[in-house]
Amino acid sequence: MGVGAYLLSDASNNGLLKNNYFSVGAAYNMAIDQDGRYMIGLGLQGVYANRLIDYGKTRFESQFGSMGFQRAIPSDDPVSLKTKRYWDVNVGVQFSQNEDSWGYYV
Repeated sequence: MGVGAYLLSDASNNGLLKNNYFSVGAAYNMAIDQDGRYMIGLGLQGVYANRLIDYGKTRFESQFGSMGFQRAIPSDDPVSLKTKRYWDVNVGVQFSQNEDSWGYYV
């Protein structure tokens, strides 16, 4: 039996795009013969993700002037999506055979 969790927070492009992930998972392997050569495993993982785009840190072509990008000039570009949250669920099954000199996993 294995249990795991992770937390990941990432900011790119000077904080313009921020991603946060939290995941919890569990897996279990079980022998299906007496010698333990044939095994089957099952895993389950759930992920919560949160993506944030900070449009205050964006630069558009309409803001470019002779002095470079000028944030004081409004970009007049429409903002359609700032935050996206979603759940993701993963399930996996594994079969393995282990002999003395060889083996395989499917």
